[in-house]
Amino acid sequence: NMLVFLAWQAALLYTVTRLTGSRALGWAAFGLVLGLAGPWAADAGSAVDFRLDHAAVCLFGITACVALLTDDFRSRGWSLAFGAMTGVTLLERFLTGAYFAPLFVLTAMWLLRYPDRWLRIRHLVMAGLVTTVMALPFFWLQRSIIYGYYWSGHITGNEAAARVRATEFWPSIRFVFEHLTHIHLGAWLGWMVLAVLAGLAILFLLGPRKRAGGLAPSWLFFSCAWWLVPALILTLHRQKSEYVLGVIAPGLVLLVLWLCWMLWSRIDFDSGRPGRRWL
Repeated sequence: NMLVFLAWQAALLYTVTRLTGSRALGWAAFGLVLGLAGPWAADAGSAVDFRLDHAAVCLFGITACVALLTDDFRSRGWSLAFGAMTGVTLLERFLTGAYFAPLFVLTAMWLLRYPDRWLRIRHLVMAGLVTTVMALPFFWLQRSIIYGYYWSGHITGNEAAARVRATEFWPSIRFVFEHLTHIHLGAWLGWMVLAVLAGLAILFLLGPRKRAGGLAPSWLFFSCAWWLVPALILTLHRQKSEYVLGVIAPGLVLLVLWLCWMLWSRIDFDSGRPGRRWL
């Protein structure tokens, strides 16, 4: 569990550093996930629970990092890596297929904005084929277990009816929000993010500024998609489990890092100061 958590941290470090050119922001991303409450909760779905939820969160986060590295699926190599990482995540946690299916569709719609859209969509299809080749045989071999546990156990069977905890939309939103913030995100992460954003905002408002490179729309799209899709699915599902909500966290982490980069990239740090090359 700790190794896959470290792999998520390493993926964030590499991805943020590569996208921004800032080692300091990359290490900030590495440390940000240490502030999450979920892995250290010593409860179901945490780093000390050897079931599937914790590893699924970390692998889902790594997959989001690889999605950013594809340059909106312009890179064939990173697109294939994305397909492979999606396959690994699916094999670790079958339930993530409910998130990846709409994510592939939304990504295809996003790619239509580019002049070379068909090249990018072809790379996305190739990624999907890699995922299919990796995961489909195992899904087929386990089809009776998947049907019995997920379909009968969670949707149509008597056990599913007994486990229903919320059916109306607004109570479901409240359930997801309260348990996500209390169990998986935590107050410490919230205060830490507010402090960092406030510090960057003060530097931006009071210090010298520079022209930024843009809004990094791809980063914003993938971060929003990676938290909105699982949040919506888990809200609409009649059964509610607070322990699976951690899968929303990777997208929110990327969104916080995007906000930091939007401020960071507009602050003109003095190039003459010692240590500037680390920023």
